[in-house]
Amino acid sequence: MPDDIFHKSSAAFPNVIHAKGEKEVTWFSTMVGWGVFVLACCIVFYGGLEWYYIPSLQHESVSITAEMNQLFKTEIPRDKRDAVMQAYSQVLNIKKLLAGHTYFSHVLIWVEHNTLPNIFIDTMSVSLDRNTIELTGRGPDSTSIAEQIAAFEGADGVSRVVLTDAQFNTIPASFHMTIYLNPGFTFSAQ
Repeated sequence: MPDDIFHKSSAAFPNVIHAKGEKEVTWFSTMVGWGVFVLACCIVFYGGLEWYYIPSLQHESVSITAEMNQLFKTEIPRDKRDAVMQAYSQVLNIKKLLAGHTYFSHVLIWVEHNTLPNIFIDTMSVSLDRNTIELTGRGPDSTSIAEQIAAFEGADGVSRVVLTDAQFNTIPASFHMTIYLNPGFTFSAQ
């Protein structure tokens, strides 16, 4: 603004402040401003960590350590120790029972695994007390049924297989067999 216009407008409007000149905002001044802002945030964050968060963690660590030392020094009463030992022995007994438990689904998997593809099982009766599995089924011919008997005899845990009834003159041929398992053989490990 030229000086003569500035003086005339100042006299006419004394309360108006006139700008002497405009300052240009450059990328350098913008970066300095953001740099100062980020520096201030870092100082506040560091101060919060240094003077509040770390001392509170150290105080909490000291109090937990003191509580642990106090627990190590106290003796557990005899009745509570006996209750813990009794509960522990019950857990061990349950674990032992479950380890020896026979799951019927494992019996079904074993029969399915050892049955030939062309043999169809109609009924199955399992007696774990007598270690037997009785099967009634059908096959295309006498050769397939004989192969099935051989497959069951070769399976793990089988002592013998007895064919109790067979009808070879019908198509399909039918059979009834009893599979005797070895004593102590269980299906829990499968």
